Amino acid sequence: MADAIGGNAEPALKARVWELWRRFACELDLDEPDFGYENKKHIKFVTLNVYGEEDRSGKEKRTIETIHEVTVTKAFLNSGGNMHGGCTAFLIDVCSSATLSPFAEGDKGDKMSVSMNLNVIYHAPAPLGTPLRVISKSVTAGGRVQTVRSEIWDIKRDKLVASGVHLKMQARPRL
Repeated sequence: MADAIGGNAEPALKARVWELWRRFACELDLDEPDFGYENKKHIKFVTLNVYGEEDRSGKEKRTIETIHEVTVTKAFLNSGGNMHGGCTAFLIDVCSSATLSPFAEGDKGDKMSVSMNLNVIYHAPAPLGTPLRVISKSVTAGGRVQTVRSEIWDIKRDKLVASGVHLKMQARPRL
C-alpha cells in the first residue's frame, strides 16, 4: 500500500510511514477495533512530501507534509447533521500524528510521541457526503516537543472546514 502514496518522499520512507500508519493509526489488522475505528478505516493516505530548507544558522530543517482524504459518513455526524467537533479534532489528531511518524524513534518507530495539546478552530460545517482533504505540516520536530499545523478542507466547495495545531511530546518511561 505504501506505493499508492504520492509525493516526493523516498520509497523507503513511504514504506516506513505506511507501516506506522497501519499499526498505530488505522490498526487495520485488529481483531477488536479500537476507538474511532469506524472513522479511521475510511481515511485515505494520499501524499507524503519532504522539504528541506535552511534555517537562519544555515542548518537544514526538514519539513514533512502529509495529505489525507476522507468523506463524511454517518459515523462522523452530530445531531445537527454536520461533522461533530470531536470527530474534527480526531481527524486532526490522527492525520497530524502521521506527519510526525518519520521522526519516531526506535528501530520500528515504536516510540511514537503522545499528545500534549490539540487546539482546533472550526470554520465551516461539513455535512454528510462532504469530501475532505486534511493537510498537515510539521512545524517543529527535532526536540522532545513536536508541533504540527493542520487544515481540513471541503474539496468540493474549496472551503476551510477547520484548522488546528497539535503539540506532541516524546514520552519517557518513569524510573
